[in-house]
Amino acid sequence: MDKRAPNKNHAEAETQWVNASQWISRTLAVTLVMVIPGILGSMLDRRLGTQQFAVIGFAVGFLMGTTGLIVLARKLTPPARGKPLEWEDAATTDPSENGQDGAKERENSLRDPEN
Repeated sequence: MDKRAPNKNHAEAETQWVNASQWISRTLAVTLVMVIPGILGSMLDRRLGTQQFAVIGFAVGFLMGTTGLIVLARKLTPPARGKPLEWEDAATTDPSENGQDGAKERENSLRDPEN
């Protein structure tokens, strides 16, 4: 009986849990960044008897949250460096049709534009 298999499954499950926890924390952080300025603006409006700070707060929160999402996406997206991403390559080319993978086909078409 192989005793390593349960450890491998345990390590894989732990890695999945860590990834899920990271995404939950990122999602909550972006949500809070978007909502808290509007809530603070609303509290300020109630205190001062005005109506503009809630709108301004939600607009600022939306901009901050969107900026945070863009930064997060850039940080977590691997650079393609001119190569097709794996999912793009698989979706655009069926290697069984011509015996070449999509990257080689695109490389050849760039060299010879008449093809």
